[in-house]
Parts: sequence; C-alpha cells; structure tokens
Amino acid sequence: MDTFSMIAIIAASCGLLMVLGGMFLIYKGAMTLAATPAVDAITIEFRKQFRLSSQVPGLAFFIVGLLFVVIALWFCRPPQPIDLVGNLEGTSTPVTIFVSSPQWHLQQSSTGEIRGRIVPDITYLLIEAVAPGCETIHGSVDTRNVKDGKVEIGKLKFIRKVDAVTLNAADISAVPFVPAPVNAAPAYGVSK
Repeated sequence: MDTFSMIAIIAASCGLLMVLGGMFLIYKGAMTLAATPAVDAITIEFRKQFRLSSQVPGLAFFIVGLLFVVIALWFCRPPQPIDLVGNLEGTSTPVTIFVSSPQWHLQQSSTGEIRGRIVPDITYLLIEAVAPGCETIHGSVDTRNVKDGKVEIGKLKFIRKVDAVTLNAADISAVPFVPAPVNAAPAYGVSK
C-alpha cells in the first residue's frame, strides 16, 4: 500500500472516529446538542470566503468529522481518462499506434548498484505510429490541453517508403499435393 492510500485511510478513519466519538460523548452527557448563548457560538472561517457559525458546538464536532471523510473520498477518486483523437493519412494498411510516457534515466554506480528517483508525470505523452511500408511517425502530445476529456493528436500523415505489393494470378503456380502413405514410418524425432 502506498503512502497516499495510507493517508487517505487514516483521514477517513479519523473522521469516522470523530463522528462516533461525538455520539459517544452525547450518550455519556459530556456534550449536548442544546443551543448555547451567542457569545459561546463556534465559528469556522476559511480565507474569509467561507464562514460557518453554530450555537451548537456538538454539531461542529460532527461536521469536522464528516469533512475528514468527504476530503479523503474526494482525493481517492479515480483519475479521469483522457481520450486521444486524431486522423490518419497516407495509408490504407492497418496502423499500430503506441502511446507511452517519457523515459526516465537511472544512474548506475561503478559497483553495479542502481539508484534513481522518478516522479511519475504524464503531462506529455510520446506517440509512435507504425504502418507497413511507411516511415514511423514520432510525436508528442501535451495532456494539459484537455477539452471535454479529449486531447487532439492531429493528423498523422504517413510517407510510403516501399510500394505496395500487387499480386498477379499469372505469377502463382499450383503445387501438387501428394499425401504421405498412412502406414509410413514417421520421419521426424527418430534418431538414425
């Protein structure tokens, strides 16, 4: 389990513990949901843009607990997929397109030990398009230009290196089929 997952589980667990702990304190009578005077009201303010005020301090205990759970769920949501869209030109043969992230180079010491640190980032994707008889196309895409979940690859124009082979029926000759006798000894796998 990675560190991010552990932190999300801890945050959600703390939120649930706050909510359950608040229920337990109310049950024991240490905290009440009765209104207090306006002077004792609890106020939560965030950057002077968001302000929450309550005369029921026990309610704030539940809100903060639920806030922990909601924030943990928000940060654990799966990443949005990115659709790559483009056009092919210059070939009618089947095309294979490879999409990958840039390669990272790791250092090797003279003792054979490998040490390296990478920060996974798919801001740029490398694209390689291969078609039979055509030059390979290499390109990159900036995934920060996402519009409606799509990134435009553009036109992939293939340049033909080898002319397409045409078949001529006159160049094909038939080979007679001669079946082997059923009782013949096998000619493979036998030492001589």
